[in-house]
Amino acid sequence: MTQNDPLRILLIEDRTVAAITLECLLEDLGHTVSAIALTPPQAERALQRHADAIDLVIYDALLVGMPSLKVADLVDWYGLPGLVTSTMPEPDLRALGFNAPYLAQPFTDIAVWRALPYSKTKGDRSAA
Repeated sequence: MTQNDPLRILLIEDRTVAAITLECLLEDLGHTVSAIALTPPQAERALQRHADAIDLVIYDALLVGMPSLKVADLVDWYGLPGLVTSTMPEPDLRALGFNAPYLAQPFTDIAVWRALPYSKTKGDRSAA
């Protein structure tokens, strides 16, 4: 895969408006949202079913009110690049234990476009 190839993305976001906004932004940039999961169990099932057909996982740092570190671990276990999103400041996110590239919410087209190249490396929580 080259830098300009469209990505097949698993989106993990529990807020419908945020998920739809991000899906539209990603599709406008030429990428495909292959699946959307709303909860950690749905995320786990989606990874089990689609890991071979996913180039990137974008996940919210908080799912159903709890830090999604288990999701981050699963993304890393499957060897997929991850991009963590959040409305909280990045230092607070890092303090919780997230090390994946960061995309601030609310989403903007330029922020999403800029974040994608940095998310294409393996190692969700182990990347610095």
